[in-house]
Amino acid sequence: MHGQQSYDLQLSKLQETQKRGDEMLSLAEQFDDDAWRLIGYRSRGIANFPLGNYEQCVSDLVSGIDLLGRLGDSVAEDMVADDLYVAMQSYGAMAAVYLEEADLTRSLYQSATQRAVQIRQPYSRAFASVARNYCRMLQGEYDGLEQDFIDHIDLSEKNEIPYFYFTLRVFFAHYKALRGEPDAAQNLSDAIEGYRLTKSIVYQPTFKHWEGLAWLAQGNLEKAREANVWSIDAAVEYGMYHMFAEYYGLKAVLDHKGNKPDEAQQAMLTAKKWASDQNAALCSKLNTQLWENYGISNSVS
Repeated sequence: MHGQQSYDLQLSKLQETQKRGDEMLSLAEQFDDDAWRLIGYRSRGIANFPLGNYEQCVSDLVSGIDLLGRLGDSVAEDMVADDLYVAMQSYGAMAAVYLEEADLTRSLYQSATQRAVQIRQPYSRAFASVARNYCRMLQGEYDGLEQDFIDHIDLSEKNEIPYFYFTLRVFFAHYKALRGEPDAAQNLSDAIEGYRLTKSIVYQPTFKHWEGLAWLAQGNLEKAREANVWSIDAAVEYGMYHMFAEYYGLKAVLDHKGNKPDEAQQAMLTAKKWASDQNAALCSKLNTQLWENYGISNSVS
C-alpha cells in the first residue's frame, strides 16, 4: 500500500495518494498498530503538501516525527525505502515555510540535515538539501546557497539519484533568476525539460510558475503568459493547489500589463482568497512584493 501511495504521488494522483494515507491511519486505529500509524502520518502529510494543505501537512508530519521519536528508528524500516525522519522533517519544513513559521521551518530542515549527515546516506543528504535550499531560497537567505546547490547537484549525479539531481537543477536555475542573472528564463526552461525526464508531474506547475516570473522579469510577456496558463491549467487538472495563490498573483500582473483591468482585479481577488483559505502567508507576501514591483495596488478587498 505504501509503495502504491508513493507511485501515485509521483504521478500526481493526489486523490488516490490522500486516500491511501487515510487507509493506513484507519488500519492503525483498527489494529492499534503504531507502525501503520507512523506510515500513515508520513504518507498523508506528504500528500497534503502538493495539495496546498500546509497546516494539515505540518500537523501530520510533526505528529509522525514525535511518534517516531517515541518508537525508535526500526519500527517501520521494512516498510519504506527512505529515512522516515529525513522525509518527514524535509516536507514539514517546506510546508511550514508557507505558513511563515520561521523557527519551525529552520528547526525541521536543520534536523533533517543533521540526521542525513549522521546516517551517511547520499539519498537522504540529497533529500535534506532539497528542503533546506528550497526554504532558504524562498526566505531570501542566500549566504552560501550557491555552493550548497552545486555540492548536492554533484552528490546526486555521482550517486545516480536522478529525481533530486533534476529537482536541484531547477531550484538552482530559479535561484539564479532571483539573482537577476542573464538568460535566466531560458536556463530555467531548460532545467524544467530535464526534470520532465523523471516522468514526474507533481511539481511542474511550481516550476513553470518560476519560469513565468523569469520571463516577466526579462520583458517577454508572451512566454510569461504561456507558462502562467500552463501552471494554472495543470494545477486544476491534477488538483495540485500548492502555490495556487501565486499563480493568480502572476496572472494579475500579466492582465494588468495587457490592459485588462477587470481581469487583473479578479485575478488579485482569486489570489487573495486562495492565500487566505490555505493560511499561506508566504504566498501573500510574495504576491504583494510582485504587485508592488509592477505598480499594481494591493488595495483590492
